[in-house]
Amino acid sequence: MSVFPLLSLPLELLQHVLRLTDPGTFSLAIRSCRSIRDAGTNDTELLMGQLYALPGDKQALRRLGVDQLRRTFTSRARRNLSGLDLVVDVEKFDTTIFHAIDVPRSTFQSGKDPYLLLVCHDEPVIQLYQLEAKEIRHRASLRPEFSLADLRLLRVAMNGKQDVAGLYECKDTIIPASRHSTYASPFEQNLRVVTYHNPGPGIASSGLDSQEVMEIQEKKGHDAVALAIANSGTIAISSMDHESRENSLIFLYRDDKEMRIFGFGEKLPFLTGQLLRSSSHAEHGSDSYPRLRVYHVVATTSVGSMISDLSFTHQSDQINLFESGFPVQWFAHDVEDAENDDEFRYTYSSLDCPFYGEHRGPREGGGDPCHKVYLAFMMQNATFSSHIVRIRQDDSPQSPCDHIIDLSPGRRDHGMSEEIRAQLDGVPSALHALGNRLAISPQGTRIAIANWRQLKIWVLEPKQLLESAESLQTGYYPASWYDDGDLLHLPPIEIASEGVIHRICFAGEDHLWALTDLGLVKWTLGTLRSDDNTPKIRPLVVPSVPDTCFVANR
Repeated sequence: MSVFPLLSLPLELLQHVLRLTDPGTFSLAIRSCRSIRDAGTNDTELLMGQLYALPGDKQALRRLGVDQLRRTFTSRARRNLSGLDLVVDVEKFDTTIFHAIDVPRSTFQSGKDPYLLLVCHDEPVIQLYQLEAKEIRHRASLRPEFSLADLRLLRVAMNGKQDVAGLYECKDTIIPASRHSTYASPFEQNLRVVTYHNPGPGIASSGLDSQEVMEIQEKKGHDAVALAIANSGTIAISSMDHESRENSLIFLYRDDKEMRIFGFGEKLPFLTGQLLRSSSHAEHGSDSYPRLRVYHVVATTSVGSMISDLSFTHQSDQINLFESGFPVQWFAHDVEDAENDDEFRYTYSSLDCPFYGEHRGPREGGGDPCHKVYLAFMMQNATFSSHIVRIRQDDSPQSPCDHIIDLSPGRRDHGMSEEIRAQLDGVPSALHALGNRLAISPQGTRIAIANWRQLKIWVLEPKQLLESAESLQTGYYPASWYDDGDLLHLPPIEIASEGVIHRICFAGEDHLWALTDLGLVKWTLGTLRSDDNTPKIRPLVVPSVPDTCFVANR
């Protein structure tokens, strides 16, 4: 008798047991043993049942033979990560060097070409890495050209043009004048922002002409907590009030004479929908500093109003504001004046920038005109319940269609209509300082949310979610995924974490990177772990930095 009772069953009973498994268990079972694989993948009805429990077109399955059904199941199971959450391939990068890295101040720059910006504890150096599907490449070691005895790197940021900005605290009381662009502001504590223009592998190694230095002073009683740089070179700094620990000031610096209003126009000075009030120069500055504007964050949301992170959209100067522990920038659906001028009322849903979109032209024979449809991530501020929202933008006669999809400014605006398409089940509540960390893959097929040591991933089919509600319910998704109100519920895949997760970023659709308290980690989704079932350890190059202000790695 076999030591494995399951293999002692007659073929018909073994296949009956396999019919009762979910696709994830079935996917792992057929990989574990040749006898189970033969029993499971040579039965047409068994494979059909497993495929009906996965997202995908069901209409053509009846015309497929058993070999095609086997290949179709393998492909769809891999795409949906069915059963691969327990054995996903993971790589760790040389944890021995992470005693020198300031993980909370380090960050990722997502996008088509994602980057990692590492901050060192003991010296004001930015280590710049480019993240690729299979490799991580060191691109540059960045340090300012000026030399000060006590110089501390506070924050780093990168824009869509790969310009890098560093916010430095200068303790020295005497600071030599820079030969580069210098703009002073009337506050007390001395800071400098250094912009390294496109420090890629082709730049001159000296880097002297690639730096721009901006002298600023932080407002007394405030600490800088976030930095962002726009493609235009505009610098944004968020600072926290020492006393309240909740109120933030957003400082915007620009290198032209006039600071233009950010957002949707002069009439409403919005920053991604959050109403801000511009203070006068008499309160925070003078006519001598025309490039400085101070914006007070005014909000009465249930989760506070301390801005812990901010970023610019890649194609514009619209700025995204992120509350502490909240992964979606604020978006106020309705704003009304209260009795007190300084208070406003907000709804509790925050809508993120679209992550996927399509342009759709007019139908043959007339019908709908040109329009654009988007998918965006939305989260409830109080409950953290999360949804995928379909946004339609119709073109007005005054603004004819440009036929171009641009996800950066594609926020909710006049002429946009919204419709919830799916709910992400199992989104954790953020009950600690790090909160939920959000990453969306470049083509919108993966959403990852990290919460302390939890890491969950949801698999999307963007083209299906953009279709009409009636088309969405034609059987592409399993019937068991819909509730009584016909709302689609997407289940999560939970991945084993490697430490407390501070930041996450996708490089392609199947490569997820994370900065953790134990080091840098990469998961290759849909790929099995090595035979010994232990994470691979790889070296991470952190070169020693000479006294030159800039070193490019060719």
